[in-house]
Amino acid sequence: WGLDILRSYVAGYLREEIQAEALTKDVAAYSRFLNLAAELSGQYTNYAKVASDAQIKKDTIRRYMEILSDTLLVEFVPSYTDVDSARRVRQKDKFIFFDMGVRNALLGRTTQFSKEEWGQLFEQWLILQTIYYNRMFQKNWRIRSYRDAMGVEVDLIIETRLRILAVEIKSATIAHPRMFKSLAKFGDISGRQVEKFVVYQGEHLQDFESLGKAIPYRRFLEELLPDLDA
Repeated sequence: WGLDILRSYVAGYLREEIQAEALTKDVAAYSRFLNLAAELSGQYTNYAKVASDAQIKKDTIRRYMEILSDTLLVEFVPSYTDVDSARRVRQKDKFIFFDMGVRNALLGRTTQFSKEEWGQLFEQWLILQTIYYNRMFQKNWRIRSYRDAMGVEVDLIIETRLRILAVEIKSATIAHPRMFKSLAKFGDISGRQVEKFVVYQGEHLQDFESLGKAIPYRRFLEELLPDLDA
């Protein structure tokens, strides 16, 4: 989508969906919240922080997040909590805008992204593709993320009837063993046999033996996901 079209979409969303349906009385406050939510896309929900930054009551922020969900503007990724109860697991959901172009249009961004932001966008985009694949083909996979108080974080966890995949998403074009650090720790925490993958923007499938495999993102989407239930 072109940036002008995306901006028109955002304006139409506020005008037609929000005002016309009277989903909120204070459209200006909701618009301010919408920009902040776009900035925080890909992070775990923290209503207190958003309320403080937007200068809007926390209960109102919760209602606004419900509006985003009801109007299909965001996807929520639940936390993976099936671990030893002695470990403090983050219970909050991660939320992601349904389209990175819409997210960027809200923030007035085009192609000027820092390396860190580009990595975050790539991560969110890949998670969305997995969610949409799961939904389109009615796979009924459980798609979650993981983060605990000890700093162990896994971008994407896919749980099928027979398998569980722990996935780290990297925008790098070269894979390194250090990319598997969190995956190794998660494999020990989960108490289950976990298949570990780093999805990256390189061109070659690489086997790092006990650490896991690095797989190009196209092969992940076009070959690995369709084969999960085989």
